[in-house]
Amino acid sequence: MLTQPARDDQPRSTDLYPAGQPPGLMVCVGDGDPTHVGRVRSQLPAETFLFWLFMPNGADPGRRLAESRPAGERTLFCPLRADALYLEKVQVLCSVMPRKDVRLVVAAGQGARCPNEVRALQKAIRVALDNREQIRNRGLIRLRCSLENLPSIIRNRSLCLNRVPAGTSAIVCGAGPSLARQFGLLREAGRAALIIAVGHAVPSLVRAGIIPHVVVEVDAHAGRNWPPELSSDSLLVACTEVAPEVARRFKRVLWCYGSSPPFNQILKHWGLPLCQLQLAKTVSTCAVDLAVRMGCGRIALVGQDFCLLPGGQSHVDGAVWDNGDPIVPVPGNEGGTVPSTESLVVIREALEDYLACLSAEPTAPRPALAIRNCTHGGAAVKHTVRDTLKNFCAHGTPLPADLQVVGTGALPAWSDSVLAGAAAALETYRALAAAIPPCCRRLRRELERYPIRMPAVRKLQQQLSELVAREGTTRAHSDTALLINPLIQCADVVMEQTPQSRPEDRPGTDPFLQIDFLRNRFGFIADLCDDLAGDLERAGRLPAAEPGGPYEPGRPYVFRGFRRLGLATLARRNAELAAWLERRAPAESDARFQIKWMNQCVPHVALRTSDGQSLPLSSFVSMHQAARRYVDRLAARTAFDPAADAAVFIAPVNWTQLLAFAERYPRAELLVVEPWPELLAQLIERGAFLHRMPDAMTVAGVADGLRWEQTCRNVLRAWGRAGRNVLLLPHPRAGGLPEVRACVARLAHMAGLERSPGSSLTVWTPSTSTAAGAASRPVALAVTSGLQTPAPSRRR
Repeated sequence: MLTQPARDDQPRSTDLYPAGQPPGLMVCVGDGDPTHVGRVRSQLPAETFLFWLFMPNGADPGRRLAESRPAGERTLFCPLRADALYLEKVQVLCSVMPRKDVRLVVAAGQGARCPNEVRALQKAIRVALDNREQIRNRGLIRLRCSLENLPSIIRNRSLCLNRVPAGTSAIVCGAGPSLARQFGLLREAGRAALIIAVGHAVPSLVRAGIIPHVVVEVDAHAGRNWPPELSSDSLLVACTEVAPEVARRFKRVLWCYGSSPPFNQILKHWGLPLCQLQLAKTVSTCAVDLAVRMGCGRIALVGQDFCLLPGGQSHVDGAVWDNGDPIVPVPGNEGGTVPSTESLVVIREALEDYLACLSAEPTAPRPALAIRNCTHGGAAVKHTVRDTLKNFCAHGTPLPADLQVVGTGALPAWSDSVLAGAAAALETYRALAAAIPPCCRRLRRELERYPIRMPAVRKLQQQLSELVAREGTTRAHSDTALLINPLIQCADVVMEQTPQSRPEDRPGTDPFLQIDFLRNRFGFIADLCDDLAGDLERAGRLPAAEPGGPYEPGRPYVFRGFRRLGLATLARRNAELAAWLERRAPAESDARFQIKWMNQCVPHVALRTSDGQSLPLSSFVSMHQAARRYVDRLAARTAFDPAADAAVFIAPVNWTQLLAFAERYPRAELLVVEPWPELLAQLIERGAFLHRMPDAMTVAGVADGLRWEQTCRNVLRAWGRAGRNVLLLPHPRAGGLPEVRACVARLAHMAGLERSPGSSLTVWTPSTSTAAGAASRPVALAVTSGLQTPAPSRRR
């Protein structure tokens, strides 16, 4: 076990990482020379972990390296050899690091010696970090959707997957735009092959008169692809976290373990085993894996385009890709290249990785497997053989008339008392967690009194200690831990991301910090318990319900805990806006905004303009990368200094630019002007992100009844007295909209009036081609009588 090193905050000069941004984990591929290790270690802060991988040779450098490591140093060694499990070890390190930033460094000359190992390391790190972020950003949504699906899981718990007769063929239908060109062949193919369709393709197939034998769906947000009136007589094969509104449309569901580890553990604890599917970034992988597990020897891929049509269509339902991600060329099935996106490239590579594993299996309990790519056009997919759907069907054998994809196995025992016991355990813990915040508030009030009443203080301290001890004991009980641990993990991530929230971050500066930390942490946990208790109560009422009953869309995605956390963050500096948002029910049907919800953080947002066009206000897959690039350019062009400058973000949209800015400048002075507070009302019900903003942030909402100009004037006046330079930052995609331009003009005028001698005012807008990484241009404004005139940009 590695000991906790002393803090080392001395700046270091190094080329191993960007200045001032040391990683939490440095993975280095080098040799077995302890001198080289020491040289790298000396360039890292004490809190950074170093995982040193060395090429094995005849000697045993591992022992020499281990002996050279000073006691307590965060350095680990491992040979770059498969039986040393170096990939597994690096993934574990990526998963448990307190900070998610990981940097891979390959020493000069080492990359040429082990190129395959380096590529494997890159992929292992990428996958581990992605899985970690998935759990952080989608974990509670997946758990809550799984609990919503529990009645169907109980009802279908006896279903099991059958092996199909030898020679059975399968056609796996993706949702690519070319699928529509093969509807005619697919209508006939249903007699010769098992048709397995991903969920997004089903509405188009059903409208064309094609009823798939099997539908595969895994996405917690799949409901957005299904029209309300659509149902299907197909068998649904689904992961537990699939959108409940989709699962309720099917009479038979073969449930599989999903991507919610806590729920998987809960099911095993309750004695409800499920099937297993290979999970990946694309449901197409799950569909192919299902065909393989059933024993299909011939599998055709159709509608697996992984590219865009010339008109921009990305899916068979006619959806046009307008999410703002860059277009990239990829090899096409018919030669040359076809236009694709980062998102489509990632999911195509996920399918290729799975197919590579299939072809690499030396022995498998199945006949020789042939994967045919019969997609009309589209991007090339490795590890497949190009074919036409017509030829594929012509060489298949007819399906048996009595083909049964699923059978009935032994019925696992079940009692409704299981859910009642879980609900009771959750309520016991919730009551304890909810009792801690008021005790903290009373204790703080007593400590702030003068003179201090020590008997009252000691009594409250004792009460608080007893509550915290009982909380730990209750949480340790197995029945409670399975439900509570995911909530506690989420709360701890929130506390970790909240600037200066942990007592160890501000030693000796605030005697009340520990009390406030306990109050905030357990208040948030208690609110999350309320959300989960509602899910359990609902599942307990409907264990035997038939499919197709009433359902409240959106329920598993809305969090009381997130909303209250966001309101509390806003209220610290603008109680008026927090009260306005608390009174207002989010306008889920607001026609101006098209929101693509993805996780517990921030969604993709598009704005419907007055002429009916859809304007993407963020990219989709690349939104966070684009935001970091934006902040990098801002830092390079403005030399922003949190000690001397302050920033005004105008129209934060989905807050990605602000999140990236806060990550780089956690102590910055910020003013955020929100021209669409109705959008913010929706975001804080489904996402937890405001807590990541700097403490010195004020949010002003532009709406009737909100004195936003007075709020802004107060902040700008305080900055003027402090001599701060003010940077106005309209959103890079929304800056040209009339309401945003009006805010910029008004704020520029106010900021100009509040400027102190020697301070500056700058409006900074990136060029219109930011998605392509073009350079940005700073524009300074000299303000006279409210009129804006360009002036030379300031330089430091």
